[in-house]
Amino acid sequence: MVNTGNKRRENTQAEFIPLLAKQGFKVVTDNSDADTVFQKRLPAGAFDMGMYIQVASPDPTVTSILDTNSIPGPANQGQGQNDTWYTNPEADKLMAQSDAEQDKTKRADEIHQLDKILAADYVNIPLYAFPSMLSYRTDQLTGPLDQFINNPESNFWNLWAWEKK
Repeated sequence: MVNTGNKRRENTQAEFIPLLAKQGFKVVTDNSDADTVFQKRLPAGAFDMGMYIQVASPDPTVTSILDTNSIPGPANQGQGQNDTWYTNPEADKLMAQSDAEQDKTKRADEIHQLDKILAADYVNIPLYAFPSMLSYRTDQLTGPLDQFINNPESNFWNLWAWEKK
């Protein structure tokens, strides 16, 4: 399932469905308009396989998108972001621990432990990294953006060191 009209996703389907068939998977398209995909089908778990971009914060937390309590449902008024409907008590425990951990070394270790669980559970298959970019006019904006861009935990760390072509 992808949202109709998104050529990149539709082209990816066209490329991957035959490859999956060679591996014994019978996959057929069942696409919907964007509102149906993102407002109805994902929150309801009304799909077998979906392709979408998962945007994560620069911080390594994944709790809001993978914790059992974040599965959309009555307890959170259907607002949870765990669109994979993934549940694993061991992973939930590590997510809670890492979110509360102040020591960066310990936190990184907990995130790496969590990564191993997620990989073993085949939660998702990252097809490729979708680039995220921030642009702003330095002659117009200063201050907090500089701190964000020059933070090693940001997606834009060392932006000023990138090569200009």
